[in-house]
Amino acid sequence: MGAIIFDSLLFEKIWGSDYFKNVMKNTDNDHIGEMWTLSAIYGSETKAINGKYKGKKLDELYLDKSLFGERKTDKFPVLIKLIATSDDLSVQVHPNDDYAMKNENSFGKTEGWLVVDKSDNSKIVIGHNAKNRSDFEKAIENKNIATLLNFTDVKKGDFYPIPSGT
Repeated sequence: MGAIIFDSLLFEKIWGSDYFKNVMKNTDNDHIGEMWTLSAIYGSETKAINGKYKGKKLDELYLDKSLFGERKTDKFPVLIKLIATSDDLSVQVHPNDDYAMKNENSFGKTEGWLVVDKSDNSKIVIGHNAKNRSDFEKAIENKNIATLLNFTDVKKGDFYPIPSGT
């Protein structure tokens, strides 16, 4: 059996860039921010585009033990995507598994970030140094949230694991 190839989903974002248009050459849109390459997220599932599995969604194929072996869950646990930005992104909380299952019927948002290219002085934010919720709320009220964020300089080839709960 050959490799299963999946379609990719492109998402326009206000901070998106022309990377997918000019480098990947898979769109005419100048503001694509994300390309989801493997997703079992409801409503945004990637599908096989070749072979005997053509047209099957990733979440369907994940149930096939001959393809994925024994699993701890019946839901594909990872979202794999490429991000290309031309501006600052929003600051997000990546929920842990318990919160996400209770509120979104999904896994927590564990990610891995690989920097494939960057601009001069590029930074990412991973976590914060607020001591408690009150510190965080005060920083939001005073519009100085950046003082609590952990900024990290990046270089091409860097990889950052982002565990759920970050």
